[in-house]
Amino acid sequence: MPTTILDTEFALMTHDAGSKMLYHEIRRPLRPGELRTLLSAGLDVVKRGQATRWLSNDLGNGVLPTADAQWAQTQFSPEAVQAGWKFWAIIQPEGAIGKLQMKRFIQDNADIGLTVEIFADQHAAKEWLKAA
Repeated sequence: MPTTILDTEFALMTHDAGSKMLYHEIRRPLRPGELRTLLSAGLDVVKRGQATRWLSNDLGNGVLPTADAQWAQTQFSPEAVQAGWKFWAIIQPEGAIGKLQMKRFIQDNADIGLTVEIFADQHAAKEWLKAA
């Protein structure tokens, strides 16, 4: 049974200890600082060795604030990969600009050793992560 790590008006994060999987759902476009709060909550779980897989359901998100996007790429991702994050399944935002921003994140994270796949639905993403 997943444990709720974070639950705000903007996002939900849960952790399934059995599969070592984090799941986040962005419910609406994030305000400045919200991405840091969300990802930092998951990073704590990764650092404790309790997660190596992460499913990002970003359908509800838009374009990320520039400072948060830069922080995610330059600080969060390298730290999370170093701590043991290995697999990332993504359900992308609906908007074209959000998808373009995610495309860059995907490539940057693949370049530092993360295995990343894009999915259209949550079920297929979870199945891929469980098999990874």
